Amino acid sequence: MIKRLTNNLAGDSKRAVGCAMVVAWGNIGGVLSAQIYKSSDAPTYITGHAVALSLLIFAVILSIIQYFLLNRINKCKLKDPEKFLKGSNEDDATHLGDLHPSFIYSL
Repeated sequence: MIKRLTNNLAGDSKRAVGCAMVVAWGNIGGVLSAQIYKSSDAPTYITGHAVALSLLIFAVILSIIQYFLLNRINKCKLKDPEKFLKGSNEDDATHLGDLHPSFIYSL
């Protein structure tokens, strides 16, 4: 997951923040799981399973939305690259990062 994330972020600062966010959310997940799976719910853990399943479905929906949005941006970049360079000179264009028309998101 980290490799896919870093492939879609251009610039060292943006990659560093993206990786830190993934690690932070992973650690928060560990803390939450200890709170939603209570020993009083044993042996079925219905509340814990319901919360985990809900979050999983939410993540799948977000992933599908992100796939289509990134695919659409890639098509726009390939179709009309000048649109992304509008208003920037040659020096600014080299610092656009993932907004540069030659940067294609990996899906």
